Amino acid sequence: MSFSRAAAWLAVAGLAVMLAACGSVPRPFSPADKGGGVPPPGPSTALIVHPAVGADRAALDMLTDMVVEELRTREVAAIRYEVPNRYRLVGQASAGPPQDGTATMTLQWQLLTPDGAPVETVAYRQDVDWASYRQADPFVIRQMARAAIGEIGAMLGFDAPAQARESGPKLILSGARGAPGDGNAALESAMTHELGRFDVTVDDGRGGARLPVLRALVEVRPMDEANELVTITWLLHDAEGKERGRLQQQNRVAKGRLDRRWGVVAKLAAAAAAPEIADLLRRFSP
Repeated sequence: MSFSRAAAWLAVAGLAVMLAACGSVPRPFSPADKGGGVPPPGPSTALIVHPAVGADRAALDMLTDMVVEELRTREVAAIRYEVPNRYRLVGQASAGPPQDGTATMTLQWQLLTPDGAPVETVAYRQDVDWASYRQADPFVIRQMARAAIGEIGAMLGFDAPAQARESGPKLILSGARGAPGDGNAALESAMTHELGRFDVTVDDGRGGARLPVLRALVEVRPMDEANELVTITWLLHDAEGKERGRLQQQNRVAKGRLDRRWGVVAKLAAAAAAPEIADLLRRFSP
């Protein structure tokens, strides 16, 4: 299950829309070979990312590929083919029994020297929509890859992008309304987290500052005997109260799926909407 970003912004004014240390960590990974050939010998010239092992091979193969892509965007010469005398990154994943369609996965990434000695290990948990994960949904796997990079970064000598950039704009998140179960609180929490990845600070408004306001309206209605249609509309107003844009998301879910716990569904919806919200906010914020 994934909420797409394909909803349209209707905007005014021309707007279209645990870390376990095992010793000191070498941090010299650099893209010494960007031409596609075999890098020269030396452990500092490339990082071999081994296929992650564990639950569902297809999903983990995609996760490995996306981790390689994310590492390369951060100037780490990550590769999947074998080259002698290179450091290695090995991933493992396991999943607990799904509850209400959501499974808690335990992921571990271990950095090894070229001769296989462990250097450092990072482990963490992540909730995923189990059906989407088993189907290797690219959006879900991309979110997993980005979470992995956030955890791996300290081992390789870089921080996640949001930690490296200066603070960005602020807004007030006035909450969500209309969602069944814990949906209102879950959406607000998930959006606060996702906006932080784009350097947008959610202010509680207690200081009296005049800030843009974001809120969400949720509607769940029957589609057929087995399914419901979820519609989430995010409304963004500037500090003067003028609507600057709205983003509508829709997705089909099994009947009753969201009656109690939204879990990863809220996270997927917020992750899909946050980039557009952050972009629009920067267009009109001072």
